[in-house]
Amino acid sequence: MSDPGSNPSSIAGRRKSRSIFTTMSTKSRQTIYGGSIIGAKIRAEAAREAAQKAIREADRAEARSMVDPDGRLRWARSAPPPPSHNASTVGMDG
Repeated sequence: MSDPGSNPSSIAGRRKSRSIFTTMSTKSRQTIYGGSIIGAKIRAEAAREAAQKAIREADRAEARSMVDPDGRLRWARSAPPPPSHNASTVGMDG
């Protein structure tokens, strides 16, 4: 027969595999993981700021592409007049 303590399904084996969180206090968890959480918050904030900066730069580039060298907005220019319909083109197909 084998030793009851060596069987992983025995009660003693189950007690050894308990989660570390059940025996740790909240203060211990804060001490161990607090620095990692603070670091993650700092990195997340930096990533948000970088994303906002990229969005602003993209908006600036789009605005620059809409302005002529003369300083006028490209879409503000008047469109060419529509083709006139004279008597020779009325009623003609294609």
